[in-house]
Amino acid sequence: MHMPKVLLGMILRRGSEPAFRSTFVWLAVITRANSGWGLTLVALVKTVAYLGLEARSVEVQCSVAPGLPKFNIVGLADKAVGESKERVRAALSGMGLALPPKRITINLSPADLPKEGSHYDLPIALALLAAMGVTDAEQLGDWIAVGELALDARIVPSPGVLLAAIHASEQEIGLICPRAQGSEARWASEVPVCAAPDLASLLNHLKGTQRLPDPEPGVVESEPAGSDLKQVKGQETAKRALEIAAAGGHNLFMFARPRIAGLDTESVLCISIDLIWEFILGHFDFHYDAISRRVYRFYSRFEFQPFNL
Repeated sequence: MHMPKVLLGMILRRGSEPAFRSTFVWLAVITRANSGWGLTLVALVKTVAYLGLEARSVEVQCSVAPGLPKFNIVGLADKAVGESKERVRAALSGMGLALPPKRITINLSPADLPKEGSHYDLPIALALLAAMGVTDAEQLGDWIAVGELALDARIVPSPGVLLAAIHASEQEIGLICPRAQGSEARWASEVPVCAAPDLASLLNHLKGTQRLPDPEPGVVESEPAGSDLKQVKGQETAKRALEIAAAGGHNLFMFARPRIAGLDTESVLCISIDLIWEFILGHFDFHYDAISRRVYRFYSRFEFQPFNL
C-alpha cells in the first residue's frame, strides 16, 4: 500500500502526539497485512474419530497466523490428543524442521465430537507441514491419515486402523497408516494404502522422490477346531456371564443346586467344566469377519447391559 506523502509527513513530524499515535498504529497494521507479512495460512487433512465400532469423519484444520508463538489444539480433544503437539514438535525437530514463530491453531472438526487417541498425531503433523509449505496441501485431500508419531519422527502403530480402512473404503479415498499396520489395512480395504515407516519417507513419497511399497493383504487365520458355546442350547444368561468373564479376564464361580432338571451339577450348562475353561482360555481369538476382529483387536472386551443372575 502506498501512503500519501502529506499524511506520511504528518505522522513522521507528529507521531509522538496522542492524536496521531493510534493513526500510525492502524496504518502500520493495514500496511503490514496488505504487504503479505500478516498472511494467515490454513491447511486441511482428513482423519477419523472412533465411536464404538464405527469411524466418523474428522477434518484437521491448521491455521498459522501472525501473533505470539503458541500451539493450541481445539475441538473437544482429550489428554492424549492435547499431548500430540509435543510429539509433533519433537518429530519435526528430529527432521531438522522448527515450528514457525507464529500462532498455530489446530481445530478438529466437528468440534462437538469427542476426539480420543494418539492416531491424531500424523494428521496434525501433515496439516502443519502443509500450512508451512513443506508438502502439497491439495494432494493431502485424497487421503485419510491415522498414526502416532514417535519423538524421532517414526510412525508407530495406533489402535483403530481397521476401522479407518473400512471408513476409507466407504469414502473411496486412500489411507495413510503406519507400516506395521499396512497389511491389516489392505486386508480390510481395496483403496490405495500408503504404509509409511516414518514422516520423512512419507513426505518423500508424497513429493514423488521416493516410492513406498504397497502392503500385502494380511492372512486371516482359520478358525481353530474345538468346543464351542454354540453347542449349548438355551442358558442365555449363563452363556452371557461366560462371555463377560472371558472377555474381561475375570474369575468365574459356578454353582447350582444338585440334580437340577435331572442333571448333575457339573453338567448344568450341558457341558463340562473343562469345556468351559477351554472356551474362556482360547476361544476369544476371533478371525471370522471384520466385525468380530474389530471387537477383538481394538477393545479386547465386550460391553453388555447390566443383568441379574
